[in-house]
Amino acid sequence: MSAVSVRLSEGIYAAVGELADEFGVSKSDIATLLLYFGIASVKGHEFSERTIALINADTLESYGSLLRKLANMKSEDRAMARKALGDIFTKLAKVFPGME
Repeated sequence: MSAVSVRLSEGIYAAVGELADEFGVSKSDIATLLLYFGIASVKGHEFSERTIALINADTLESYGSLLRKLANMKSEDRAMARKALGDIFTKLAKVFPGME
C-alpha cells in the first residue's frame, strides 16, 4: 500500500473522525471510502485499467473492514449503523450525481 500525507481542514478532519468513531473503523478506512466517491465522480476523465483495479481493491479492503465491524455489533446496533451508512451514501449520491 502507498501512503500520501494530506493536510485536511479542521472541519473535514473532525467529520472523518466522527464517522470513523461512529462505525468503529480507522480514519484511514473512512477517508478512503469517501475519497473514492470523489474520485469516481470526476466526469470526463478515464483512469487506466490498472488504476481502476487498484482503486477497487483499496476501496473493497476499507469496505471489508467496515463490514467486519458491523458483523461484530449487536443486532440493534448493527441495524442503526446500517441505517446511518445508508443515509451517508444517499447524501453522497446527491453530492456526486451519477453515483447512485
